[in-house]
Amino acid sequence: MNDFNSPSGDKRDPLYRKKHSGVPGNGGETAEHPRDASGLSLVRDTSANEDKLAQRAADLAENGYLENTHLYDVGDPRQTQGRGTWWDRARATSEYNNVAAIPQMPDDNTPNHTGGRSMSSDRRTHRMKYDGVDGFAIRMPSHTAMHRYADDLAGSGKSATFDIPVQAVGPNGHIVQGWVRATRLSRDTWSTSPLGMSPTAGSAMAEAVSAVAEARRGEVRSSVNRAGDLISRAIKREQSSGITPEQVNSSWIGAVGYDPRNATMSMTTKTGKSYSYNDVSPAEYGEFLAARSPGAVFAKVVGTRNNKKKTSAGRPSTCPNCSRLSNNMAAHMCPSGIHGAPTAAGAQGNEAARSRASQVLASDSFRRHLEGR
Repeated sequence: MNDFNSPSGDKRDPLYRKKHSGVPGNGGETAEHPRDASGLSLVRDTSANEDKLAQRAADLAENGYLENTHLYDVGDPRQTQGRGTWWDRARATSEYNNVAAIPQMPDDNTPNHTGGRSMSSDRRTHRMKYDGVDGFAIRMPSHTAMHRYADDLAGSGKSATFDIPVQAVGPNGHIVQGWVRATRLSRDTWSTSPLGMSPTAGSAMAEAVSAVAEARRGEVRSSVNRAGDLISRAIKREQSSGITPEQVNSSWIGAVGYDPRNATMSMTTKTGKSYSYNDVSPAEYGEFLAARSPGAVFAKVVGTRNNKKKTSAGRPSTCPNCSRLSNNMAAHMCPSGIHGAPTAAGAQGNEAARSRASQVLASDSFRRHLEGR
């Protein structure tokens, strides 16, 4: 497994979508970061955990709003002890907004509401450790707890969006704790996005959550391990979102898009028809975009009806939500509106966690825990 020089990297890899539409405060932006498809590296943050949380305590008291963040090298997801502190770290790193919010997985989502040590004095939500390849392990609410909470929010098998606390250890031994936003699209299909974490750690943790959530009964324990390389899985999921079209100055071509993975150019005409062509090189596509007369370059690159130079890859469809082009709309994972919108009910439901977060962030004993004292 390879390490990166920093957890943020530089802006070169368009395959990492740091923020999705529907996540508060992001404007639907796309961040670009390098990512090695060979595996996961959890890199130690340069800022101290305690300094980060001290600032969060002040921000929460002054502004009433916090974005998600993460902690490094505190606790161990491979061990079961310290449940209360684990949930306190989760609350300290979560997002809070007193106007509208995405619901957080509560610490007392159990079926029988028997006595326990959660904030409500019920038993705590069941957490499980799921092991992956090359030493990766993640601790998070169980498969059953996730589906039960989705049912609580939206009804059996229906779409539901909520945030899930997670903690993972990577092959290099570094530990990250943070949150993943999850939407159950159907009983067997989930969409997940990392929140406030470095690209590699966040991508792997989000994919681990979806692997657990989508696993069939009897396969949940081995679901993360069977998913194999979680970074590669994240890339494949991103690839299923389709091609983003770009406008060109043409009297008959509406927009074009390019997929460098399979050298396919897709285009739509102003009459509403769509086409895809194989074997188009990046240089040819760049020439097409830069041309004053895209139609003339099209004839040169693709060829006329009687003298095609490129093989047709079929007719793509345009997603009505994100406007991306895809040759397989059935497998299209739309990045627009993947997650539900924040609501006032979500903010109200998070109020108990928010109150506890204020106590935790101001606690000297919690800061000593972060410092290992």
